[in-house]
Amino acid sequence: MKKFVLYGLIIGTLVFAALSINKIGKVREIFTPTSLPVPIEKKGKITLSFAGWFIMEESGLRAWKKIKTSFEEKHPGIVIEYIGIPYDNTCEQLLIMAENGYPPDIGYIAAQWTSQLVARGTIEPLDDEFSAAYLDDHFQQAGLDTGRYKGKLYAIPWVLAPTVLFYNKLLMREAGLDPNNPPQNRG
Repeated sequence: MKKFVLYGLIIGTLVFAALSINKIGKVREIFTPTSLPVPIEKKGKITLSFAGWFIMEESGLRAWKKIKTSFEEKHPGIVIEYIGIPYDNTCEQLLIMAENGYPPDIGYIAAQWTSQLVARGTIEPLDDEFSAAYLDDHFQQAGLDTGRYKGKLYAIPWVLAPTVLFYNKLLMREAGLDPNNPPQNRG
């Protein structure tokens, strides 16, 4: 089974930290918008596949076009091709793609999928690919922690957004729970 490495795009700062692997699992390049490895020793263009649900909505599509255009203008030797997958199918499709030997170069995942992708041997840790100083300069620790599994970094945050949990106090009472003292964990 071929493995893929997850990448992070930070929309607000347009940091595109990518570590791409080719179809035989070897690392090709590590780059950010301001510091590409010197030089890229390939003739022609490098095409990176990026899979996820980000542009499945119009607002995401508009943002993606700006990100893609900006990145490709700064790095004319690199083209990014998007593989759109509906959110509900993304984790399953990434697993299928990887298990069949055709993983995307870049995968956009929800944090809760990290452990499943690691357990299936689908993604590789990023700890050796980014210095601690780089990570500290570009990310908050809480964001990085969402991409860690068993102490290793497997995913870099793109978007950190709050998730809101709300509940009906009447239904909680009927279920025998105290709505003023809700459960503190998922158990």
